[in-house]
Parts: sequence; structure tokens; C-alpha cells
Amino acid sequence: MSEQLSQTEPLEQFLTAKEVASCLKVTTRTLYRRMDSGNFPKPVKFSENCVRWRQQDVKNWISSFDLPSAPAVSALPIR
Repeated sequence: MSEQLSQTEPLEQFLTAKEVASCLKVTTRTLYRRMDSGNFPKPVKFSENCVRWRQQDVKNWISSFDLPSAPAVSALPIR
């Protein structure tokens, strides 16, 4: 008997190198350089020519930076 996925449980999302690079506004080469230097999460290898990054790993990596928040719209001067 096989176990069925719950209708309310979302499936884990995986991203290609191109999708991750686009999200970060870098080239895929920069993405791989960051990964090789240990500054970016490693991908999941599905086969010899198929690697994907967990979307949650990428989000967690982005969240790990202490980025300044954008000013609130009401705080901007009105002209």
C-alpha cells in the first residue's frame, strides 16, 4: 500500500540555476562561484545533469543577511 500525499501539505519547490540566478540578479557563473566558495547552499543532485536548489534554502540564505529595510511610503517627502 503506497502512502498518499495530504491535499493540504504543499510539495517542496525546487529551482534551476537560471531561476536562482535571476532571483538574485547575478549570472549563473556567479552563482556557481558562490557555491564553490561555500557562500551559497549546495543544490540537490537528481541525476548527472540535473541539479536544483530547494526554494526554502535560497529564501533562508537571503534572510540570513541583515538588509536595511526600505523607507515607508508615508516617510517619503511629498513634493
